[in-house]
Amino acid sequence: MRILLVILSIIVMSCGQELPDRDKLIEQYYNESRDALLARRKRDCITSAEKAADFRVDSLIDRWISVKLFDTLNFPSKPIKPDVPDHIIDKVSKF
Repeated sequence: MRILLVILSIIVMSCGQELPDRDKLIEQYYNESRDALLARRKRDCITSAEKAADFRVDSLIDRWISVKLFDTLNFPSKPIKPDVPDHIIDKVSKF
């Protein structure tokens, strides 16, 4: 008798619940999947743009520093070469 009462109560409870509409569930799942995909693509796009910008900025800074360092280094100019060398024989005292 108890088993019959339990089975009867389960049947009554299950009949009372209305199942959600299948089309609405499919549409909801589709929208969630689409939103997740769009968010992932946007995140990937932003990440790749940041990497490209970072590389570009690094190369610009490197070029700027290289140009500034090259411009600030003052190398001495070469000495003027004499026309005719002086004779040093007999002009320099021996040790």
